[in-house]
Amino acid sequence: MNIRDFETRVRYKIRGWYGRQEYEDLAVQRIINLREEYHALLSTSKREGLASLLDYLDECGFYYRPSSADRHHNYPGGLAEHCLGVYRKMASENLSGLDEESILIVGLFHDLCKCDMFYFVGRSIHAHKRDGHGRRSVRILRRYGVPLSGEEYRAIRYHMGRSDNPKRLKDPDFAKAVKEPLRIAVNKADHEDAAEACSRAKRK
Repeated sequence: MNIRDFETRVRYKIRGWYGRQEYEDLAVQRIINLREEYHALLSTSKREGLASLLDYLDECGFYYRPSSADRHHNYPGGLAEHCLGVYRKMASENLSGLDEESILIVGLFHDLCKCDMFYFVGRSIHAHKRDGHGRRSVRILRRYGVPLSGEEYRAIRYHMGRSDNPKRLKDPDFAKAVKEPLRIAVNKADHEDAAEACSRAKRK
């Protein structure tokens, strides 16, 4: 999708959220910048399937969607902003020597499942019902031909939830994932980025 068509689509989808044209203009430019950063980061990767996946991100509205209806990053562009924030935290705090490309893929796409979940109606956020948080994210990646290592799969699939949950620990894949550095890193970064966003929102 060319940049003009992308901008037109974003403006249509977030219409009514800001009320004032100058605020909408700033938001649209921020969303365009998020898209450009995704493209720049992923251009460094030789992972298969990324070109098709990037086309899908435009089509599904990934860059302008919020990350939640009433929690963190609940505004236009919040989903991509959150995923970039998680990636940056993982990359900057990589004390375990994790593979940089694994950090890139897991950080940027851990919440890919939200790509078509939330939508705007004026000043309100509504949600389509979608099942399977991490499970759906890895399913979308595979649909577009993006291969994942076992540890990458488990990090995305099980990035949510406490590592000491007795019920979930009965699942051998979850029990394995919570001990792996990549899953530990994305779980930590996810919580930290969400908490920081909530804190910023309270100060406004």
